[in-house]
Amino acid sequence: MRYYGIHSRGIEEKLDAIRKKTRAYAIGHCFHTDPRRCPRCGDAMIEQVKYSFEAGRVMRSLTVTHYLYKGYFIPRRGP
Repeated sequence: MRYYGIHSRGIEEKLDAIRKKTRAYAIGHCFHTDPRRCPRCGDAMIEQVKYSFEAGRVMRSLTVTHYLYKGYFIPRRGP
């Protein structure tokens, strides 16, 4: 028996790939930048999702170890 559509094998991975491509395309189109690349060096960036209930805590912890550069958190260099 074969399954098609949402019942097909591996559908979650396929849908996840589509969601990531769509989000990246929308941000790139609106802000004229590639959100998957570092604005300074062009290397691939790690994508992490932070939910709104975590946002305040995460922002406070990041401002200690990073600085904000064009909307991106960049790690601070040691002395």
